[in-house]
Amino acid sequence: MPVGAVATDPRGSRTRIKLGISEIVVERWLTDTGSTHAVRTPEGWRTISIGRRDDLFTVRDLVDLHYAIDGRRIAADALVVMASDADLGVAVPADVVGNVVRASGQAGVVPVLSG
Repeated sequence: MPVGAVATDPRGSRTRIKLGISEIVVERWLTDTGSTHAVRTPEGWRTISIGRRDDLFTVRDLVDLHYAIDGRRIAADALVVMASDADLGVAVPADVVGNVVRASGQAGVVPVLSG
């Protein structure tokens, strides 16, 4: 058994990660507050939604975020916490979220799979 394995019924809690079938639940992966997307956001980071029209990305992928207009990198290794055909929720360090917001409102942001 892994260290911190949950020995009681975890129903009602949310997970910070996506669990596989029959996976052993570890205490540090659980929370009882916030949405599923919020609990996947690392401490000190912020999650922002970026409009996308593809299905290239999945939850827990790492992406670099670049300005669409000139290709400059805004953030490295942003964490995908939500992915759909129309939206991508990415967590970035709090100190770069302003740059991502500005780029999203101007020319746009392009996520590039990095890990």
